[in-house]
Amino acid sequence: MVYICDSKNYVIYAVSTSSGAISTVAGTLGVNHSSGGNGDNGPATSAYLDTPTALLLDNGILYIGEATKVRSVDINGGVISEIASSLNRINSMVLLPSGLLYISNEASISSIDLVNNNNVATVSGTEGSPGYSGDGAAASSAAFRDIRGLAIDSSGNVYIADSSNHVIRSIDSNTGNIGTYSGEVSKGDGLTASNAGLSKPQKIILDRVNNALFIVDNSGLQLRRVDLATNIITTFAGTAALAISERTFSGTDGALGTTFKFGQIQAVVFDAANNLLYVGDYVSKIVVSIDAATGVTNWVAGSGTPGGSADGTTAKSYNMESIVSIAVDSQGTLYIAEKYRVLSVDTSGATSVLVGNGTTGNTDASGSSASFGEIKDIVLDPSTNKLYVYDSVNQALRTVNTADGAVSTLVTGISAGNVVFDATRSYLYFTDPTSNVIRVLSVDNPTHIETIAGISGASGMTFNLI
Repeated sequence: MVYICDSKNYVIYAVSTSSGAISTVAGTLGVNHSSGGNGDNGPATSAYLDTPTALLLDNGILYIGEATKVRSVDINGGVISEIASSLNRINSMVLLPSGLLYISNEASISSIDLVNNNNVATVSGTEGSPGYSGDGAAASSAAFRDIRGLAIDSSGNVYIADSSNHVIRSIDSNTGNIGTYSGEVSKGDGLTASNAGLSKPQKIILDRVNNALFIVDNSGLQLRRVDLATNIITTFAGTAALAISERTFSGTDGALGTTFKFGQIQAVVFDAANNLLYVGDYVSKIVVSIDAATGVTNWVAGSGTPGGSADGTTAKSYNMESIVSIAVDSQGTLYIAEKYRVLSVDTSGATSVLVGNGTTGNTDASGSSASFGEIKDIVLDPSTNKLYVYDSVNQALRTVNTADGAVSTLVTGISAGNVVFDATRSYLYFTDPTSNVIRVLSVDNPTHIETIAGISGASGMTFNLI
C-alpha cells in the first residue's frame, strides 16, 4: 500500500500496489477543517483535515502533519486522534527511536514526546525569525532560513536541509549541539564540510561502505565527497566554473574523476555492492562509472551523439538521447532512462531497448510496444528487479518487469520528479514539483510513504536526501 497526501483536497489516500485501487484513509474530499468539527476520536474518513502537508507511517500508525497540528490514524482501526495542536505549517516529520517525533516548519524544529503525554518542546530555531546562527551551541539557540527536509541516522543524529542558507546542518544526538554539516558558498575543498563551499547542491547520496557523503554540486557540474570520519570535503569528479561552451563531456578512462568535465550530472546511483558510482550526464548523453574508494573514472555508455542504435550495439557506441535516470541490478545490468525509452546494458556492454518506442504516448504493453508520456526518473526494487517509472506527462507511476519488459500502470493522478534510492536500496525518495514537497517510500514495505519536506504550494529549493 502507498499513502498519498493530497493537500489541496484535504485528504489522505491509500493506493494498493497490487491492484492500483485507491481509497480514502483520512479526510473529507474538498472540505477543510474550518467547515466544521475536526472529527477527532471518530472515523478518520469523516474527519476534516487542516491542509495536510506531511505523512509518516510507523508500526501501523499514520501520523499526519497539518497546518497547525499533528494527528494520528490507526491504520487497522481507522480512528483519528489529535497528537498536538497550536503548531505552524508543518513540512517534515521524522521519528526517533526514543519516541520523540521531530517536526519542522520553515524556521524551527519541535519535538513531540509520544511516550510522555505528547509534550511539545522546541528543539531548534524560532518561528517567524529566519536566520543563520547558533552553530557550536545547543540546537535550541539556532536560526534557520527555509528548512526543507529532516533525516536521522542510526545513531540518532538529525540532519537538516537549511535550503535558503545553502547548507546542511546536523544536531548531535549525544550533546544536543548543532553545527553546519556542509555548505557556505565562498570556500572550497580540503576544509571541514562545515566551512566548505556549496553552490546549488542538488542531490545527496550516502556511501555506507566507505563512510562518505556525495553531493551533486555546482548545478550538476561537480560531484563532491565528504569523508564522514574526518568531515573533510573534496571534489570527487567534475570541474567547476565552466563556460557554457565548455559544458560537455571529456575525460580519459582510468583517470581520476577530477580530470573529467560534465555537461550536467543528472543521475547518480551506486551498484549493488556499493563499490561503483554510476553518473549520467544529461547534456553530454553519456554514463561513467566512478570507483567510490579511489575516484578512478571510466566511460561506460553513450556515444555522445543523440539518436538511436540497433539492439546489441556496444554501450559506448550507442547513440542515446538525454539521460534522465539510471538504475543497476545485482548482476550489474544498467538501466538507462531517456525521455521516452529505457535501455538496458548487460555486463558485456551490449545495449538494447528494454521498453518504449521513442515517442510520447501512454500504452501499457511490452518492450517497444509500450510508450511513455515523458519519463522523469526510474528506480529499481532490488528484491523483485522491477523498475518503478515516473511518467510526468501522464502523471502516472508505472512499473516495468525487467525480465520481459512488460509495462503496467500502478497509479495515476500523481505528480513526481526526481526519484532515487538510499544507499541500502531500502527507501525511494521522490520530489513533487507541483506541490513543492519531497516524499519517501519504503521499498521493503510499500505501504510506508511519507511527505518528509516542503509545504504544498510553497516555492523553494528542494533536496533529494538519500
